[in-house]
Amino acid sequence: MNKHEGLCLLTEREMVWSAVLADVLAKNGIPFVKEPVQGAGVAAYVGEAAVACRFYVPEERLAAAQLLAEELFGGAGEGDPER
Repeated sequence: MNKHEGLCLLTEREMVWSAVLADVLAKNGIPFVKEPVQGAGVAAYVGEAAVACRFYVPEERLAAAQLLAEELFGGAGEGDPER
């Protein structure tokens, strides 16, 4: 069974931006799963700020979540604008 069954990838953001996005999604009632891309060992080595997180949302809430993410990040598509 896929652990993200029924969920769609919204975006991947660096840790500093992931807290902002998590807050906005929560305030707008959009459920999400936030998952670090790298493991804890990498975070300890390079620092937590350099670790990225992936956000997954239910398929039926994807469009609303994408609009919020676009407002936050200037219309960037999936992933960080810098990547």
